Amino acid sequence: LPVRYSVEQGGVIEDSAKAQASIFVVFPLMLFIMATVLMIQLMSFQRLVLVLLTAPLAIIGVSGALLLSGAPMGFVAILGVMSLIGMVIRNSVILIAQIDQHIAAGEEPWAAVISATTHRLR
Repeated sequence: LPVRYSVEQGGVIEDSAKAQASIFVVFPLMLFIMATVLMIQLMSFQRLVLVLLTAPLAIIGVSGALLLSGAPMGFVAILGVMSLIGMVIRNSVILIAQIDQHIAAGEEPWAAVISATTHRLR
């Protein structure tokens, strides 16, 4: 570039960066509150870990889809990923509750997992 000229980010890129920064500031607090609520609901640290281990699977799928489509990981994509992770965690909690119901009804643990999973799949 000639002297006294410079390139600065602006417009949509600047707005997206500001929005991402505001999300990442509250992210640790959000994770703590979410983990606390899940721990109270599930009443077990092992179940909490099991539920939280499903979140990376959603991130892997989204990353692959964004790479294949060539779309950037912008503000809207991050909001979509957060929403998807919330849905995946909610479904995991429901599945664990169904497995517990099947076990309480007298099924063997592995049979309870299979029957609850097939029931949720339908």
